[in-house]
Amino acid sequence: MHAEILAICQAATVNAGMLNILGTFDILSLAKFPGSAESFSIATTVRFGPEEAGPHSMRIDWVDPDGATVDQTGTTDFEINFLTQQDIIHFIWHVMGKEFFAPSEYLLQLVVDDIPVASVPLVVKGM
Repeated sequence: MHAEILAICQAATVNAGMLNILGTFDILSLAKFPGSAESFSIATTVRFGPEEAGPHSMRIDWVDPDGATVDQTGTTDFEINFLTQQDIIHFIWHVMGKEFFAPSEYLLQLVVDDIPVASVPLVVKGM
């Protein structure tokens, strides 16, 4: 498997087999702490090889600077079926009202079948 896209963005949709991404970023500025981000999305595209047909699961782990997983998205289960030419999955996690208690740096890690396959940084800072 290969993660072709992993992005933090303002919004994302999947339409007619295409992943549409609006406004990618890696810095989130909040007016105060604790504070919350109104909404953003985490979008991914993962491609699979023929030997990887079958059921899979996927999630995002939020990893802090010490390497500890401090949060996770819900796990998504899906099936890769080469008979229907489905070798790729586009998925979007919509994050609403995520609370942050202090400025920090995170690594958002894409985990497929309990294996980390890609990551992107997110810096949360004050204005």
